[in-house]
Amino acid sequence: MNLYPLERFRDLTILSLGDRKLVFACDSSSGVGSKPMDQVNASPYAVGRFLARTALMEIISVGAKPCLLFNTLNVEMNPMGKQIIKGIQDEAAIAGIVEDGINGSTEDNMVTVQTGAGIVIMGEAPAVIRHSNDKDFIVCIGFPKVGNEVTLDDPEITDVRTVMYLRGLIGVHEIVPVGSKGIGYEIKTLVDRNRLNMEWLPSTLSLDKSAGPSTCVIVTLEQGLLTMLQQQLTQPLTVLGRLR
Repeated sequence: MNLYPLERFRDLTILSLGDRKLVFACDSSSGVGSKPMDQVNASPYAVGRFLARTALMEIISVGAKPCLLFNTLNVEMNPMGKQIIKGIQDEAAIAGIVEDGINGSTEDNMVTVQTGAGIVIMGEAPAVIRHSNDKDFIVCIGFPKVGNEVTLDDPEITDVRTVMYLRGLIGVHEIVPVGSKGIGYEIKTLVDRNRLNMEWLPSTLSLDKSAGPSTCVIVTLEQGLLTMLQQQLTQPLTVLGRLR
């Protein structure tokens, strides 16, 4: 029996403590790194950045402020673990998590030949933003990319700063980081959850492709924001349709 109300929303777990919400997000990565059996070659630093990025965007997307981060690394501390942790720290700092708010563990008993890592992030909020409105437009910011397509300096993928900027705008409703199930799955889930219908507009985006470490986000917003965002954002913005 839980002492406090618990619920699941999307990939988040939400714990209610009186008038506050504790929001938890997690993510994992495997086979991406610089070890012999990794399938995608990437620097350990980049692994840490993207590992933290996905969970951070999930927390921020619902209006929570990230405050604690725990990493579980299936690699040795020296040298790879330290490099992954540095990436995690740098990404977490963008969202305001200080170094004392980060803890974790590495594997120093066994020799590992493939990179594996997990992360849990906790955020705090007075309320969780979870609804879209009739007549909202649905847009995708960034492009879905996965595996060797993903690089830190890619101007076509979304990031923590972009999600923080979007979350601060009046007229932006839901923000949904896209994962391995693709854009189409996330839109169907959003539409069903809000008990609305989707009027699709033509686009060339793949609706089924994995977005890897959330290289794009789905956003529902008021029509008046479209022109401003097209001018302000550096990432590509694709209008996918409208809710009815």
